[in-house]
Amino acid sequence: MPVGEDPNRATIMEILKELNRSEESAANSTENGLEAAEIEERLVEFWAIREGRVQVTEMIGMLRANRMIEFDDAQRYSWVRKRNLNGVYRITMDGKEYLRTNLENRERIF
Repeated sequence: MPVGEDPNRATIMEILKELNRSEESAANSTENGLEAAEIEERLVEFWAIREGRVQVTEMIGMLRANRMIEFDDAQRYSWVRKRNLNGVYRITMDGKEYLRTNLENRERIF
């Protein structure tokens, strides 16, 4: 665990980073976003998750409640994933602003 790092905040930032990456690399709106299982898979080695300090599903719920991410439950076929999606989470403008602000503040501190 990084010294002084809050596991909840750190996990929130990691989820937002992953969803932002998904948006940046998406070829189209169908490919933009990640299923809950994909988020969990990408964070499996993240220190707060690996140490059992935070549950990804709880952080996803908190991010949704604060409108930093949204859930699109439309059933679509993903040509990239070669399967039907069971709904995806996407970063919102509020989530992008939170991510940007926190990354800028962190860079100033160090």
